[in-house]
Amino acid sequence: MEHIDKPAYKLITIAFVLGFVGYGLALLGFKPLHATMIGVLVFLVALWTNEGLPVGVVSLLPIILFPAFKLLPTAATTTNYSNPIIYLFLGGFLLAIATEKTGLHKVIAQKILTVFPTTPRGVIFSLAITSGLLSSILSNTTTALLLIPIASFLSSHKILQVRFILAIAYGASIGGIITPVGTPPNMLLLGFMENNGMEMIPFVKWMMLVTPVAFLMIVFASFFSLLWLAQCRTY
Repeated sequence: MEHIDKPAYKLITIAFVLGFVGYGLALLGFKPLHATMIGVLVFLVALWTNEGLPVGVVSLLPIILFPAFKLLPTAATTTNYSNPIIYLFLGGFLLAIATEKTGLHKVIAQKILTVFPTTPRGVIFSLAITSGLLSSILSNTTTALLLIPIASFLSSHKILQVRFILAIAYGASIGGIITPVGTPPNMLLLGFMENNGMEMIPFVKWMMLVTPVAFLMIVFASFFSLLWLAQCRTY
């Protein structure tokens, strides 16, 4: 078994201290049980952010901490790890990894860029649509990180570069609502509906309801990004 290096010990110690501080402050306005939950939450968030332990390890700590502090029984805690929504998250992550590994995002970007005119307006629309389509199966952040380097090389004009990047950002944010796996809040909504006995929205029905709205939003976002293009004389 590998030993944790000294810097990691310091990071874990900092997380413990923050957890105790959070618990102590929470006692001023909450019941002991709620204060304990806040302390554990602060401890876990601190470990996530300072990376004192691997993220996967920190994600499994509630199995130990919740029963130990009598927040939840072990059975109730572990049940949440097999929630169907978790597997929906997993499927979305696997799609994202496969898309990146195969370079599919680059192929999609190139194909769509050839469909639209090679003018600033055409490129903005193509980037927004590409970003929206990719964001429907990848995370918003991943989509933006994949496309921004492409947009940066399409023009040396600073104003145009900003417009291109904004088109990607808006497209990624909007495209995330197209499918249930497009962004985590969609899956959290499905989980809430399931836990409260509400009728689940089928995958295809979700897309039929949301795609027209998302398309209009992308068009309007692209249009507003074009309002200041009169400043740009070179491309």
